[in-house]
Order: sequence, then C-alpha cells, then structure tokens
Amino acid sequence: PDNRTDAELYSAMKAGQTSALGILYDRYSGFVYAISLKTLGNAQEAEDLTQDVFLSLTRTNSFDPKRGTLKTY
Repeated sequence: PDNRTDAELYSAMKAGQTSALGILYDRYSGFVYAISLKTLGNAQEAEDLTQDVFLSLTRTNSFDPKRGTLKTY
C-alpha cells in the first residue's frame, strides 16, 4: 500500500503522476459512491457522479490540506 498522505498524493497528481489519482480513487471511491447513491437514489447516476468527483480533482487547485482533509473536501 502507498503510505503517502492525501496531500502528498494530490501534489503528485497535480505534478503529472497519474497513478496518484488511482490511489486516491482506491481510498475514497467507496465513500463518495455511498454518499452519491444515498443522495441520488440511482446506482448509475451515483457511479457517474463518483467518476465526475475524481475527474474534478484533476482540474482544480482549490484543495488546501491546511484547511482539512481530502475526505472532507
């Protein structure tokens, strides 16, 4: 298992290390999917939203580890 922190993985992903996104996905996709499914009530829409959430991480620079964890972000 990768022992890097979420902040380290986020920085690595922003620096072009695409494997870091996969690690973050493995860590949090179940959590994001569960919230999406509870909110939307539709498995396919929850899967799509989960994917969108992780793709949005690649497009944003708004995560600041000083303000909280990636899970709460």
